[in-house]
Amino acid sequence: MKDRPRRRSSVRPGRPERVAVLLQFLTLPLWGCLGTDFAVEADVAAFSPRIHGDFALGSGPSVDDISLSSDLDIDDQEVEPYFRAKGEVLGFELEASYFATEQEGTGILTADFGNITVGSAVSSTMDLAAGRLALTWDLFDLGFLEVSPGLAVEYLDIELVVEEPVFDLSEEISVEQPVPMLALGLEGRLPKIPLRLTADFAGIVAGFEDLDGLVLDSEIRLEYELWSWCAVFAGYRRLIIELEGRADGQEFDGDIDIDGFMLGLGLRF
Repeated sequence: MKDRPRRRSSVRPGRPERVAVLLQFLTLPLWGCLGTDFAVEADVAAFSPRIHGDFALGSGPSVDDISLSSDLDIDDQEVEPYFRAKGEVLGFELEASYFATEQEGTGILTADFGNITVGSAVSSTMDLAAGRLALTWDLFDLGFLEVSPGLAVEYLDIELVVEEPVFDLSEEISVEQPVPMLALGLEGRLPKIPLRLTADFAGIVAGFEDLDGLVLDSEIRLEYELWSWCAVFAGYRRLIIELEGRADGQEFDGDIDIDGFMLGLGLRF
């Protein structure tokens, strides 16, 4: 079989066994809470993320963006598993979450994309995984509202592959990058009502090696406690990523907006 020419991003040092390594990276520190009085939460949910955005690959003023939805037909809303674990001890909270999605589509390019010219019929695949690890501390507690600032790391694994079958052309943009961020957690409760409303925010604008960009992550959840050890919840998460970098000597930039609702079950210890 003929090898396809492919351009790879210089910001991706190689792909390890992503899920196993990432879950170990995210959840292992939680066990440090087990040396004293502690509280642990473990959640699993059905998450329905939708991807919006655009990418450009190439140099010069004539380079235009291609849309993930209209050019590449990457706009399906699949149901994906969502995982979250949280440990609390001595006023500190360590929280880890993870989700991944893969989408495929076919379309017609309305602009050049690297060495694939405008008007070409293409098939595309986008893989995206995001894991967040946040450490916060209880700044103050008003009884009905708890405010917790801190630090977070967002681990991003993004791969976009666009293939043109007639001339056997392929372009790929890959980013695998941990992104340190500032974090803020809010938690609201009402007395004598087993409801809890939480909101988590994290974000940064920074540059990392060959990659510059903006990352904003937010999640809002409403939880109902069935028993002291079990709860159900509904939530909404949005992840905004703006990237600039280089792929095999060519400049690229992309804007990605992932958002969706979730419904899940949690255990409390």
